[in-house]
Amino acid sequence: MSDEPKIRILDKYPGPIGVSTNPTNPNQLFEFETKVREGFTAVELGTIAFSPHAQGGSWASVPKQLWKEVARLARLNNIKISLHAPVQDLQITGFTGRYYDESFRKESAHKLFAVLQTAGEMANIYGESIKVNVHAGEMRSAEWDKEWEEKVKNYLSQNRQAFEDIKKKLVDLGVLTPQQANQIQNPNQLPSWVFAKTLYFVTPSSDLRYGEVHAVSSEETYDPVTGQTKIKTVVDYLYEMNNYILRDKLDKIGRLLFDAVYNLSVHLNREAERFTVFKPHEIGILYSKFVSFEQAAYQAERLLEDAYNYLKNHRVLNDQELEELQRKLEKAKEYRERFDQVREYLEDLQRKIARGEVQDMQAVAHFVGKILFDVF
Repeated sequence: MSDEPKIRILDKYPGPIGVSTNPTNPNQLFEFETKVREGFTAVELGTIAFSPHAQGGSWASVPKQLWKEVARLARLNNIKISLHAPVQDLQITGFTGRYYDESFRKESAHKLFAVLQTAGEMANIYGESIKVNVHAGEMRSAEWDKEWEEKVKNYLSQNRQAFEDIKKKLVDLGVLTPQQANQIQNPNQLPSWVFAKTLYFVTPSSDLRYGEVHAVSSEETYDPVTGQTKIKTVVDYLYEMNNYILRDKLDKIGRLLFDAVYNLSVHLNREAERFTVFKPHEIGILYSKFVSFEQAAYQAERLLEDAYNYLKNHRVLNDQELEELQRKLEKAKEYRERFDQVREYLEDLQRKIARGEVQDMQAVAHFVGKILFDVF
C-alpha cells in the first residue's frame, strides 16, 4: 500500500458541492427542490433556450414568481444559487451557424437583458448578487494542436526574421501596439492564437448587417531550391487576406452610403403618394425609418474613416487611390451633415404635429429630398 496520506475531496476543495438543474424542464422550482433534497448545497438553474417556441425548456415559459420562490427557498435553506443563461437561441456574438447576423445579435442582447433582470429580482429576495453564466456563442474561434504549437514556437525561435515579421504584422493588424511588440522577446510571449492550426474570422456583407465566417489554416512548406522548410502561420494568411478584403469592401461601403440617401428619398416620395397630410402616428413611423437609414450612413462613414487611416498608415494604396478614398470620406461627412439637417427638420415636424398643426406631405417630401440630393 502507498504511504501517501489519503486526502478527502472536501479537504482539497472545501465549500458547497454544486450541481445544475435539468435545463429542458421549465419547472425550475421542482428541479431546484429535487437537487436540495438530494443533498446539494449549491444549485445552478437555467433553461436550454429562451424563446417559448424553442425545443426543450424555455426561459420565457418560466413564470417570474417561480424564480422568486427559488430565491426565497435558497435564502431560507442557505443554498448557493446561480443562473445559466440559455444557449440554444442566445448567441451574444451574433453568429448563426457560419454567418453573422446583426439583428440576431441585437435580439440576443435583449434576451440577455431579460435574464440579468431576473437575476436582479431574485437577488433582492436572496440578499446578495447572483452570478449568471453566459456563453458567448457556439462557434469555434480556432482549432488547436499541441504538437503544431510547439513546432511553430521552435520555428520562430530559430528564425529571427520570421519572428520579427510576425510581430510587425500583428502591429499592422491592430492586435499589438508598437510598444507592446517591442516588449515581446520570444515566441512564448506572443498571443496564443498565433499558434493555432486553424483560425476563424468574419468578413462583412456589403450592407454591413451580415457576415460570413471564413477559416485560414497554417501550414508547413518545403522549398526545393533552398532545401529549407518554412511555416506559414495563421497570422501570415490573415495579414494577406485583410488587405485584400479592405480593398474589396471600399467600393461596397461607398455604395452603401449612396443607397442610404437614395432609399430614404424614395421612401419619402412613396409616402407622399399615399398621404396628403401627416397624422401624428405617420410622422413617428417616418422618423423611425429615417433613423435606420441614418445609422447605415453613419456606420459606413466610420468604416470608411477606419479603412482610410489603416491604408494610409500602412501604405497599402498608392497616392492616387488614397486621394480617391479621401474624396469618398469627405463626401461621407457631407452626407452626415445633410442627415443632421433632416433629423432636426423631422423632430421639429413632430413637435408641430403634436400641437395640431397641419403639414403638407408633398411639401415635406420635396424639402427633405432637396436637402439630401443637393449633395450629389
